[in-house]
Amino acid sequence: MTIGFLELATSYESKMGLSVPETRSVVDIVNSTGNRFTLSVSDLILALEDLLDKNDRFLEAGEQYNETRWREASKTLFRSDAVKTLASTQTKAFFTVLSRLVSAARKMSERDFDENRLDLGRTSLKLTLEAFGEATHNNSSVPYKVATNRAPTPAMKGENILLYGAPGTGKSKAANDDALLRTAGKSELVFRTVFHGDTMQGDFIGAIRPKLDGASVSYGFAPGPFSRALKAAVANPSEHVVLIIEELNRANAAAAFGEVFQLLDRDEFGASCYEVHPENEELSIYVYGSEGEKKNASQATIYIPSNLSLIATMNSADQGVKSIDMAFRRRWKAIYQRLDVSRASDVFVWLDPTLQMSWRDFLGALNDYLVSEFATEEDRLIGQYFASETDLADGRIPDKLLLYLWDDLLRGEDRSALFSGNLRTYAHLQAEAHDRGTYFSEGFLTIASQWTRQG
Repeated sequence: MTIGFLELATSYESKMGLSVPETRSVVDIVNSTGNRFTLSVSDLILALEDLLDKNDRFLEAGEQYNETRWREASKTLFRSDAVKTLASTQTKAFFTVLSRLVSAARKMSERDFDENRLDLGRTSLKLTLEAFGEATHNNSSVPYKVATNRAPTPAMKGENILLYGAPGTGKSKAANDDALLRTAGKSELVFRTVFHGDTMQGDFIGAIRPKLDGASVSYGFAPGPFSRALKAAVANPSEHVVLIIEELNRANAAAAFGEVFQLLDRDEFGASCYEVHPENEELSIYVYGSEGEKKNASQATIYIPSNLSLIATMNSADQGVKSIDMAFRRRWKAIYQRLDVSRASDVFVWLDPTLQMSWRDFLGALNDYLVSEFATEEDRLIGQYFASETDLADGRIPDKLLLYLWDDLLRGEDRSALFSGNLRTYAHLQAEAHDRGTYFSEGFLTIASQWTRQG
């Protein structure tokens, strides 16, 4: 009985494996240590088309496997983001898969198969496209007719996005919405962390830490959120992965990133322009699931693939934050989350025993007053989402806003311009607010009343 194309391709003896599930909509690529990476058949067809369309440029990388040349070629010549990611991080494994397919299309015997050689002849590549298309066409999600001039598969390329603005302008919500858009709603592909004053490189990237196993103590690599997100991106090249970093400037961000800082420079495809050799070889082993494709694990490089985005939030006006230097900041796409009180809740709140107004109007009046009386900068004003409807359910001004105004915004200022002059402590202010007493100044109440009438 004649062995089929896919059966022959998967039967060749090699340290790098290939298997095709029954659905034939994806292929599973296995590296030398048994780690499995999934790639869609449509992406693999697109890669074969690229080998044919850009034949001269791939020939420069060579038909004989050379890791450096093929890794660089993969970053620039393949159109699919998933293929770029996989071929750039698991270069030998992907090269071997291509070799398997081309060899099977040529009906090469197992004895003659060479995993280190890829026949880039145009006739061989056309035979492979035809054979692979016929072998997978029974799945309706895979295009059977291969068009060599097909446009790249639409995909969002990896970015470094920095959302900044006043407190309560919806930075966290915007980050979460963007992350779910990029991952097509797959929350398991969204990783999160919050920076704080004690965040260090070992917390964010990962470090060797002790592990207690019964009565014995061992040491192993404890991955940080960056390493976990990077590993997920490498293992799922067909998917987009997002790492959200809340309060980026509450830590020394450049120090927390460490050597990864250099990876934030991205090329036109969304992947890192550069690669780094991690000081801790355990990081490469954790990400790639092995000692890499090189004999010395300490030489295995890492970079941010095009299917991994970083989304950070920050409010530069917060007390106790670290400044972010321009060298770090310029590597991010900064997006300002502007104040828009028209989006605030219209739930009514009490300002004193006789004056009630909507939270939306109150924020408008308050922000205008802070600017006119205290010359408050825009990034210290009150955003539309500072308080939720749950916070406002009892009709009182929330304690968190009063505390922000008293302790942060008006520290060192004449508080009597906003609050009643007989208030000497925050405890007194809070008590008056809870009892729906008079705690705002006459000047502000006058402005607020005028704002209500204008509304």
